[in-house]
Amino acid sequence: MYKFKYLLCFITAMSLACSKMSAQQRVIDAVDSVAVVAATVFSDAGKLIGLTNEQGELPIAKKSDFPLTIRCIGYEATEVATPQTATIFLTPQCFELGEAIITPAEPEVLQLTCYARSFETIYSDTFQLENKYSEHMVNFFVPVATGKRAKKAKKAADGRPRIIAERTWTIRNVNGCDTLIKNEPNEPISMILEQLSQETDTIPQRLLKSTEEQATHSVKGKTGPKIVYSKTDDNLTVAHYPLAETKKGVISLPKAITFILGFDIDITQFYITRSYNMNSTQAPTIKDLVSFATAIDATISGRLIRFAYDRKEVKMSLHTEFYVVKTEYISAETAKDRANLRLAAPKFEIPASAPKLDAATQELIRKVDGK
Repeated sequence: MYKFKYLLCFITAMSLACSKMSAQQRVIDAVDSVAVVAATVFSDAGKLIGLTNEQGELPIAKKSDFPLTIRCIGYEATEVATPQTATIFLTPQCFELGEAIITPAEPEVLQLTCYARSFETIYSDTFQLENKYSEHMVNFFVPVATGKRAKKAKKAADGRPRIIAERTWTIRNVNGCDTLIKNEPNEPISMILEQLSQETDTIPQRLLKSTEEQATHSVKGKTGPKIVYSKTDDNLTVAHYPLAETKKGVISLPKAITFILGFDIDITQFYITRSYNMNSTQAPTIKDLVSFATAIDATISGRLIRFAYDRKEVKMSLHTEFYVVKTEYISAETAKDRANLRLAAPKFEIPASAPKLDAATQELIRKVDGK
């Protein structure tokens, strides 16, 4: 009997502790008080800890990880000083669409020029093995023509990213020794996976009725929320979670591909978040896109990992943000020419919508640059 009472007290105490932890770890919108989904959480050392869930709850963080930095497309970045913070408020950003250029002829392809930031951490259970920060200028070519010209436009534009400029700062720790690397060729996995299209996910009509209605809406997948919509006065954020449609909540590469590559990847978290400008009650399209992001957590193993990091497996967290700098409507012929063009030394255009870098990333750049 006494054992049962002790067990009951223990379960109750653990439940209260978990409830208290959840209350301390929740991220919400500062305007409409709804949960912020797929916000990325960085530790004080710049390590990617994970993503917020459908309730806006943070992943588990150690006391040594604080202060945390929270980033999410559509919101200003914020810092969380201590674990005791009851509620974390993210302030929505006021967006301005990038410069738009419209050609006199009937447009067939939409070219989006974007500034991109990529934060990548590779770590084991005991060490942070690699911390990488990259900046990119990227072109996307998206077909927008209809009718007879639609087929021609789709052949000329596939929505894949073309990197036209990049710069990278890396600190790699192997066997206790730091190696500083700058301008290493880099094409983040998130860029390979992210492909823009003209189509916009079906948006619930109640989110489009009035700019005064502050609301969210979820579309359930097989194992969890597949899409979460969040709308404020002038912004609509769509967080897509493809793993909700998988049975085990994991995406793995086919064995034949892993053998060729020399490593195996199990993707355990994968979010795609898009932010649209909302100036009317009409559903936004690709031309209203302001920014978007991909966030990935993965476990990597194989002979290549053993060679590079002297470990059987490592974990990787990758977060990439894209900010639209310029949109231009062009012909299919022009799109073909530009898609194969890599500029020699294009200018990096950092829009005002890109939040200020966190202190850990600034320190990474300072160390690698030797300043």
